[in-house]
Amino acid sequence: FESPKNMAATNTPILGRLRTLGLGTIGVEKLAVVIEIGSAYTKCGFAGEAAPRHVVPSEVTRNGKVVRVYDPESVPEPKELREILIDFLFNIFYKHLLIKTNERRVLICENPWTPTDFRQTLADVLFTHYKVISVFFAPIHPLALLPLGARTGLVVDCGYSETNVVAVSNNTALMFTWKSTAQAGKAVQARISQAIKDSGQTVPASDVIEDIMVRACLAAKPPAGVAVADAKYPLGGQKLTLTPAARLAGAHVLFAPDEEDQSVASTVLDAIVKAPRDIRRDLCSHIAIIGGTAALPGFASQLLSELKTLFNLPRYKCLHGETTEFKQLSLTASIADGNPGDVVSADDLNALRTHVIGKLGIAEESIKQFDVVLSPKAATIKLVAPAVPDAAPLKNTIVLGQHCSYLFDKPAAVTTVLFSTGLVDDFAVFDHPFPEHALGWLGGSLFAAMELLPDRSLTLDQYQANPKLADWVQLPGEPEEPPAPSAAPLPSRPPPPQLGRPREWGAGVVAGEPAPKLVP
Repeated sequence: FESPKNMAATNTPILGRLRTLGLGTIGVEKLAVVIEIGSAYTKCGFAGEAAPRHVVPSEVTRNGKVVRVYDPESVPEPKELREILIDFLFNIFYKHLLIKTNERRVLICENPWTPTDFRQTLADVLFTHYKVISVFFAPIHPLALLPLGARTGLVVDCGYSETNVVAVSNNTALMFTWKSTAQAGKAVQARISQAIKDSGQTVPASDVIEDIMVRACLAAKPPAGVAVADAKYPLGGQKLTLTPAARLAGAHVLFAPDEEDQSVASTVLDAIVKAPRDIRRDLCSHIAIIGGTAALPGFASQLLSELKTLFNLPRYKCLHGETTEFKQLSLTASIADGNPGDVVSADDLNALRTHVIGKLGIAEESIKQFDVVLSPKAATIKLVAPAVPDAAPLKNTIVLGQHCSYLFDKPAAVTTVLFSTGLVDDFAVFDHPFPEHALGWLGGSLFAAMELLPDRSLTLDQYQANPKLADWVQLPGEPEEPPAPSAAPLPSRPPPPQLGRPREWGAGVVAGEPAPKLVP
């Protein structure tokens, strides 16, 4: 390690350098642990780091059998799941990260649609077995935008089991926009295996199929007239021939319509349709792609191409908005005397606007646009409105400005312009240097390094007082479950008193009742 003198010379506090190394010091809280448990792989590391320390398979070996830790399609019984998580987290904490769990906070980057039994069992294992200080379950979709410096965007998570699309607005995941499809890495690997089998070759093990997908498969369809060549994959001293059908499995599975006419691109558009109208344009121009399957070559470019193609389908007509026709009047006023400068002043702009509108008789509220561009000898005015009259009343009129005079001595021109309130296929994907599979974890690393992590986390004492986690759809202060109805019969009550005929306004006083007092 560097000496304290050398550390001080770099203008970096010693405590900060030690915290960066993950060592911690006496009296200083140690770095939080950031874990993202995926269907295929789990990423783990420390807060404030630029990449996870380890990426390990999300599986454990029990009784000689490999068991997946998290499978959205089948969650084991709580007792069995607890034992699986204990073994899995033991490897994370004591074999890979080499830490004491009772000295650390933990941030879990999770999918908000994780089964409740899984997250409840995971919290119970972290608190009761490993005695961590606190746990915070953070939704991965807003976290993915944190390293990109964005607050609003559309997050496309293409992982192993499924592809999820969620809109994020102001760092909040809009749950009602969630759309999902099974077209993901698992389906791509199944297509590769089928293509190898159809070619008359022996299908290798699943880990080899995964390696083939990463090394030889393409997510983008080749241009017209371009053929994809066969590839040779070394396997056990021999060469496995990968046909074009195997290499293009990613493009066929992810972007070709399935039996329900759905694809990854259509899932993205369906999520945009469910989003509020006022953020749809921002979502289309701020698409964040995360997940291991999204790292296939050509995934982003093929997604943009498919989005622009599907955008013209009738079912997405609601995204086009409305196109309104306006008239644009172009006027040129010569500089009579003086020098207006490079930019027209506010006083001159108001004087020109008032003069033109008054002479033409156009309503102020109907003007869509009014711009003035200066040149050394003239001022060009562009006025856009639903309709413009003849510009003859402006001919040879003069406007006295602050530093010069404007003479309308040039002929006017009227053109038609279109204004659209739709999206106009303006799709764009974030361009960033981070790997797609680690973008969500990196956002969790940044969040865990903030000072607000302890305030947002669930502490061990709080969990012991109430070991029930709040669900994502549960509002603050809302009871977890409605009270169960009582099984005991209700006690008999006397019948309500017989009420007299209801009194109407303006009717006389009922006999036997005092007269009502009128309050002014």
